[in-house]
Amino acid sequence: MTISDMIASVVEGIYGETINKEKLFHLLEKRFLEITQRQWGSVLPPDHCYNRINKGARKRKFFEYLGTNSFKVWGEYADFNGPVFWHPIGLDEIKVGKCIKGEQIIEEKYLNLLKIK
Repeated sequence: MTISDMIASVVEGIYGETINKEKLFHLLEKRFLEITQRQWGSVLPPDHCYNRINKGARKRKFFEYLGTNSFKVWGEYADFNGPVFWHPIGLDEIKVGKCIKGEQIIEEKYLNLLKIK
């Protein structure tokens, strides 16, 4: 089972709630006792946000990033609409596109920079 599969399983039924990384870890740990310490490092909620994108990361979406360590649970395949941001290390956040009905549309000028095809 992938990390994305595990996240999908634990957020089902809590749509609309606001959670932090620690609560997500608690939910994962409660449901999946076999999750290892190495896997915890792979649980990066911003990689799973409709309104965020990270260099090279195109993962299944479940959350809306609200601010440092705060995420609204939308669930997978949500009709989320809003801007999409990228926060490069050491720089301010940049608006790089938009999300329409859960589908991220990244502006052409950022595709190569973000290594997205």
